[in-house]
Amino acid sequence: VSTKGFEEVDPNCNFWRTGRNRFLRILRGHFSAINLKTTPEEMKFALLAELGFVLIQDFVTAEAEAALVDYWRPNGPVFREGCNEQHTNRRFFHYGPILPRQSFGTTRSTLNVLPARLGSMPSAVEELQLRQRIRKEAEGLGDSHLDLDQLYVNYYSAAAKGRIGFHHDHVGTMRGVVAGLSLKSHCDFELRALDAELCGQPTVSLRLPARSLYLMSGLSRYHLQHGIPLHSADRLSMTFRSVDKAGSSGSRRQWAREWSSLPPAEAAKCHWPLLPPEQQADDCKH
Repeated sequence: VSTKGFEEVDPNCNFWRTGRNRFLRILRGHFSAINLKTTPEEMKFALLAELGFVLIQDFVTAEAEAALVDYWRPNGPVFREGCNEQHTNRRFFHYGPILPRQSFGTTRSTLNVLPARLGSMPSAVEELQLRQRIRKEAEGLGDSHLDLDQLYVNYYSAAAKGRIGFHHDHVGTMRGVVAGLSLKSHCDFELRALDAELCGQPTVSLRLPARSLYLMSGLSRYHLQHGIPLHSADRLSMTFRSVDKAGSSGSRRQWAREWSSLPPAEAAKCHWPLLPPEQQADDCKH
């Protein structure tokens, strides 16, 4: 967690010390209540909502879930277009801004490097109008420009022991709300705070049912880290974000570069769905 904001204030300021202590006390109380076995599930999710984490159960139907799982099924035509994340043992697919970088021995798309071109969203997502429906669910969460123009799809294989450690979702380059759709099986989802004053505080662990949607904003988005531990069943996750094209990236122009202008070394690392010229449709997101 970045402490830059903390370092820019006077640590001896009574207002700052009082406010921060109050915040930590509330956060500690929420974590403790959520982790109590006697706390009803409805109350746990109400407390999580106060931290900015909202869960919508049965967001998609069983039929829609089956269609999405089939689209990215192992050994299917789309599955081979993904790449293996060797560090976390998951199959990874990237839609939206393509930003190649070598990481953990795997060529993948990420942020904080020069982007290439924006690819189209997969047909399975557009046919189900997932982004439009997520925007409607996220109304009132403080993000008036919820483009959801980037999508990460992860296939977690139980046999491969797929998981992902605690992390933030690119706080400096993504706007507002992050939305995640959990498919094929339930999973455990963990949240933790990194404040030194909360050292030793247990993480918050909750179960995401299959076909559920979560929305992260506020404290859960910018202050807490989240992760997915090892799971005993195969699972598909879809994470939607909105790229801040004119913010920390510095220039909107770099998000609309043409294929022909890419340096050969960069173009060679850009994997599907980066669209070559003959496939660039009018509906590509620029």
